[in-house]
Amino acid sequence: MVKKMIIAIGIFIVVVIVASILVLIVGGGEESAEVKIGGIVFKVEVASSVMEQGRGLSGRQKLGDDEGMLFIFSNPGIYSFWMKGMNFPIDIIWINDDRIIGIERNVPVPVSVADNLKTYVPRFAVNKALEINAGLAEKYGFKIGQQIEIVRQ
Repeated sequence: MVKKMIIAIGIFIVVVIVASILVLIVGGGEESAEVKIGGIVFKVEVASSVMEQGRGLSGRQKLGDDEGMLFIFSNPGIYSFWMKGMNFPIDIIWINDDRIIGIERNVPVPVSVADNLKTYVPRFAVNKALEINAGLAEKYGFKIGQQIEIVRQ
């Protein structure tokens, strides 16, 4: 009887651990937020799981000028971004501790296999990245050091 109880508890613990890992990898669904930079507000989808971050904006046909995708990383680091499956150019705004630390402007749509594999990385560790339509960072005059505000929905 005790042996069966120990086996049942062991199975329960394994199931809980596997479920927790799946939630971390797959994510809990589409989360949204607002990102404010100066007086400009972007409605963004939040990519916080590995799966959401890997997919990013791939396959989308367009993005509104007040829309974007916010990548949130659990630890600051040098994260690589690529344009695989992208249909429109973007600006990537590298963020650490709610300040812009770099801007990758006008990242082009891939036209070859080599372009699909080209990666874009920040110069310094980041804990967030914001993807918006190409040209908007320049249009709105976003600068390194500028504060951002994130309002979760």
